[in-house]
Amino acid sequence: MIHRQRHRRALVLAATLLLAGCTDRPAQRVDSGQLVAVPKEIGTAYDAYWNAWSHASETSDPDDPDLARHVGNPHLEVLRAALESARQEHTVVHGTVGHSIRGMQNFAAAHRVVDCVDLTGWLIVDARTGQPIEQLTTRPKQLGAFTLEQAQGAWKVTHGQILGDC
Repeated sequence: MIHRQRHRRALVLAATLLLAGCTDRPAQRVDSGQLVAVPKEIGTAYDAYWNAWSHASETSDPDDPDLARHVGNPHLEVLRAALESARQEHTVVHGTVGHSIRGMQNFAAAHRVVDCVDLTGWLIVDARTGQPIEQLTTRPKQLGAFTLEQAQGAWKVTHGQILGDC
């Protein structure tokens, strides 16, 4: 029973961390014909978002200062809640996230980056022992859409959603 509960918690955490916050907007279909190349400024901000999220996940630190520099609300609140949950479970995430950016949609005051995110190399481990926690071993790549908006003079990821498998 305890093994099953721990396994269930690990699966829930894996799903949460898979693309934390990627349900904060209803899924919208993306026509690849609507996508344009991601300009350097937006690409740099998007990379900084993933670097901050990965760094905070390595220690399950919801107060990591880089998060607030690169993530805006409501997405920031979602990530912080996921990190707090991981801290309570004594878990952290090690490894790397793979990306295959498909393009970007432009809106009046926002940009939406569409990315095939591969988290098969991002592993949940017990923070106390460093041992991997039983988890999903095959996680599909997920097509995600991440909205970047200007906040306090910087581009920040403010929303994310899972669009499906890629």
